Amino acid sequence: MTAGNPSTAEGSAYHPWTTYIVAREEARRRGDRKVGTEHLLLALLSEPDLSGILDVTIEEARTALDALRAVLKGRLPMTPTAKRTLEASSKGTRRGRARPGTRYVAKNVLAALLELERPDPAAELLVGLGLEPAAIRERLAHV
Repeated sequence: MTAGNPSTAEGSAYHPWTTYIVAREEARRRGDRKVGTEHLLLALLSEPDLSGILDVTIEEARTALDALRAVLKGRLPMTPTAKRTLEASSKGTRRGRARPGTRYVAKNVLAALLELERPDPAAELLVGLGLEPAAIRERLAHV
């Protein structure tokens, strides 16, 4: 795993907490004091497969999040929603690990984020990027 990218070597398992590690670095980079769902979304955008599904670059998401800074002011440790999102994404996988060679768990994290409703920061960020959760779910189903 490289810093800022939750990708793993082909054939290895992906764990949802890998997303947290990248999200934590995003939060630190932004000067935030907690890891929230918006940081989880940024972390997933560093994953090329998922960035392609959303058709948004991490740079575009960072810019959109900067525009939402006033809404997010005063946040940071991991929010309960961010923690529940990661925990929910690992349910149904054996010991929280994906099958080797897949992005199954990372897709589960994205799917869990798509279920969040405004005013959650990740939901706000998706709206700010002009993304429709239903359309993203459709793309996820084909990957």
